[in-house]
Amino acid sequence: MTPKKIFILLVLFLSGMSCSYAQMKVNANGGSLSPAVINSLVNCRPYREVQQVNFFGANINSVVEIAGVSNGYCIYRTYMQEQPDKTMNECRFSKSQLQEIYAASKKDPNSKETYSGNGLQYTSDPVNVVFTKFYNDSSTCRSTAQ
Repeated sequence: MTPKKIFILLVLFLSGMSCSYAQMKVNANGGSLSPAVINSLVNCRPYREVQQVNFFGANINSVVEIAGVSNGYCIYRTYMQEQPDKTMNECRFSKSQLQEIYAASKKDPNSKETYSGNGLQYTSDPVNVVFTKFYNDSSTCRSTAQ
């Protein structure tokens, strides 16, 4: 199998994973959303960050993008930089969801909380738990093929 075919299979595998994998991909920097992503998200200010993810020995650049407000929702996107026009995870956060993320960001980041839902049990700091809850809600976040 050629390297290009392996890469395409890897992209298809990653894009076919549940949103919970996408959350792990977004949180590749030690299990936390970066402070800049949190700040830009809760204020819904345009922002873009590239994070390098080691996926079974292959380094992949994951892009986190906050596009700003559209139709009253804050638009948040993630995709692999190597394949930006193929599969993207897009979230449409409501004002109340952003307020909940903001409230979680004010809690002790060293504390642990647990989210259970959609067949996922996830324990992390308060911000990641709230974010994961929304990220795994198909009415908030969806994977779209371009």
